[in-house]
Amino acid sequence: MKLILQAFVSLSIIVFLMAPCWATKTDDLTPTQIHRAKVLLEGRCGMCHAAPKPKDYTLQEWPGIINHMGPKAGLRQSEMDLLVKYMEYSFKNHQKAGSTSQ
Repeated sequence: MKLILQAFVSLSIIVFLMAPCWATKTDDLTPTQIHRAKVLLEGRCGMCHAAPKPKDYTLQEWPGIINHMGPKAGLRQSEMDLLVKYMEYSFKNHQKAGSTSQ
């Protein structure tokens, strides 16, 4: 019984510690992350040109565009990562919405 309890506690700790790693899919953006990404798009990207929309580029193009333009906008790597996730998230949701209305 003691061994089973120790195994359960160990497994629980591992799951707790690994949870942030599993929550990196683009489908798992929190409302706070979505808001932050929108603020970055309007505030940083929108300073020099119109803020881009997910449909402006393909899903495959977004990471390269953001990583190219991010330093010019003074974005930190974590902000660029968030924008990549947000644009992928928005692109996928736009595609889902478009496919259901046809």
